[in-house]
Amino acid sequence: MNFNLAMWYGHPLQSSVQSLEIVSQSKVIGRTPKKDAGQSGGHLFFNLALKSVERGIWLAARCYGNPTQAAHVKAWRVCGKK
Repeated sequence: MNFNLAMWYGHPLQSSVQSLEIVSQSKVIGRTPKKDAGQSGGHLFFNLALKSVERGIWLAARCYGNPTQAAHVKAWRVCGKK
């Protein structure tokens, strides 16, 4: 399963986004910094390919801006096979 999992929009001059992370079960499972191809301080995105999920998992996105800036979203559940 492929998901366009998270997008973050910032203002490249006022509140530039430095990185976007996907967290699962308290561990970072993916990270994209603004220096990666196609990314910028004004727009970061993250695509995630999940293999078969036997049990449900919790995912959340968080991003970091300048040293004093951070944000995150409420976690969401991906249900497993029944």
